[in-house]
Amino acid sequence: VYAYSTDGLFAFDAEDGRILWEQVFDVGWATVTPVVEGKHLVIATADQAIVFDRTNGQRTYYMTFSRSQPSSVAVRDGEVLAVYGRDATMFQAASRRPWWDGVRGAWFRFHLIGMAPAVPPPATVWDVTSLPRTTMAAAMGQDIVVVTSPDGAVTALGRVDGKPVWTAKTNRLVAAPIITADGVLFAEGSRLLLLDIATGQQRAERTVGGLLGATPAEAATYLATGAGDVMALR
Repeated sequence: VYAYSTDGLFAFDAEDGRILWEQVFDVGWATVTPVVEGKHLVIATADQAIVFDRTNGQRTYYMTFSRSQPSSVAVRDGEVLAVYGRDATMFQAASRRPWWDGVRGAWFRFHLIGMAPAVPPPATVWDVTSLPRTTMAAAMGQDIVVVTSPDGAVTALGRVDGKPVWTAKTNRLVAAPIITADGVLFAEGSRLLLLDIATGQQRAERTVGGLLGATPAEAATYLATGAGDVMALR
């Protein structure tokens, strides 16, 4: 069981609650829920997306951002998507920092006075800097990633290159998009909307009054309403 707090990241034994390892953050506390795939655990702090080896807590890679708060991190097929403000970055979870990373600051100072070349940027798959100013948690599919803003602006980007695939507009959203086998599911305040994953065209809709949130699980998608109802949809 993995949990985070203002002190750091903690791994507990799921059977008896023993602390297996802990990592104290030196760059501020985590701001979004950690995600796990295979041996990788990814978390976002105020200015970094950090990859840990979940078996021993070792930090294996990190990506630094500036002047923005993260809205989400996601991992699929060994790739990590970090969304920070209007920026989104895809990188390999198995990446490693270069040997000279410890002298990056000195290298940059020498570059400013013309005594060294520019510091190489961190290794990424792609970077996008044109998202809406406010974004919700992104959804990663096999071929696309979907990023939305609370006001319903939807952008689908290609997994390979980050280029726009399609855009759409919904009503105000109460939950992040969910990629399903049948399309991309959006939860508005009074309806569920299903868009085609390849084109963004509407495939179906269902009226559900007072929606507050939607959470996907393996067997169903669970919906909560303001009336206190919980629904499970296949």
